[in-house]
Amino acid sequence: MKRLYARLVLWLIRPALEDVERRVTARIEIEAASRIDGDMSLWAHVTRR
Repeated sequence: MKRLYARLVLWLIRPALEDVERRVTARIEIEAASRIDGDMSLWAHVTRR
């Protein structure tokens, strides 16, 4: 009975967990992309001198 209850809980919360994971992943990707853009523009500025 315990396992059945655990599976039911997982089945109910899995969409919420996947949504949170998707949001966190998207935020990390956006942050990484903006950081890379900043590094590239800084490098371009440094190499122009």
